[in-house]
Amino acid sequence: MKSKLKALFKIMFIMLGFSAFCLSTGFAWYIDDIKTPKTIHFKITNTQQNQFLQESDIRNLLQINSAQWHNIPKNTLIKNFEQLLKSHGAVQRCNVYTTHSGILCIEALSKTPMMRVQDTNAQAYYIDIQGKRMSLSDLWTARVPLVSGHISVQDFILKQKSKGFTYSAFCNALFTDSLFKQLIHQVYIDSIGQLVLTPIMGAEKIIMDTSSYYPLKLEQLRQFYTSVISNSQHWNTYSRIDLRFANQIIAITETPLLKSDTLKHHE
Repeated sequence: MKSKLKALFKIMFIMLGFSAFCLSTGFAWYIDDIKTPKTIHFKITNTQQNQFLQESDIRNLLQINSAQWHNIPKNTLIKNFEQLLKSHGAVQRCNVYTTHSGILCIEALSKTPMMRVQDTNAQAYYIDIQGKRMSLSDLWTARVPLVSGHISVQDFILKQKSKGFTYSAFCNALFTDSLFKQLIHQVYIDSIGQLVLTPIMGAEKIIMDTSSYYPLKLEQLRQFYTSVISNSQHWNTYSRIDLRFANQIIAITETPLLKSDTLKHHE
């Protein structure tokens, strides 16, 4: 009987000790949750050569030195900071958290612009690599191709899935290609929807229509540049390259006597 009582008291003692531990640690966790962090660490990641996000800009956005944050609980502070970061036009992804030592960590990854758009309403903005609109920045100007002319922001929803030609799909294919994203620095869309491409070197302009066969035509253009114009003596030979006709490239020279040179594509 005595042994059973001893065992019972031992179990009760262990349970009381465990309960006291839970209460004490729970109270400590509660205090930690409502305690405002005093130390803040930033980790800002800009993609490629762009510098859209800077610590000073993030500090101003979050108003780090403002007195309004001094007495706000940690969990509320984290939530508010994340909402403010997501509202920033150049932030692709963000994360706000605290370490065990009580340091508030603010991480932000910037968007990567793929092109700059000047639409028919004279509005200017970027389209990032995820196909989303990205506001221009007062801090940084990205070196990306310009797309202008008779277009609207609805033409550049890169995730939009539709059959045939779309400006969004065409620009995505053009500016993600290792050759063309270095070669083409401007695309103009005229009043009838044709594409006028301006290369950095070579012809003054390249003309394309909105055919659903644009991947084939871009491949023809690649072969033309790599096999013909890649020779330095041919860079300035042609003033215009026309891809609007099936299975051929019409390259117009500067020489008045020889108005055109048709290079047929052999499949």
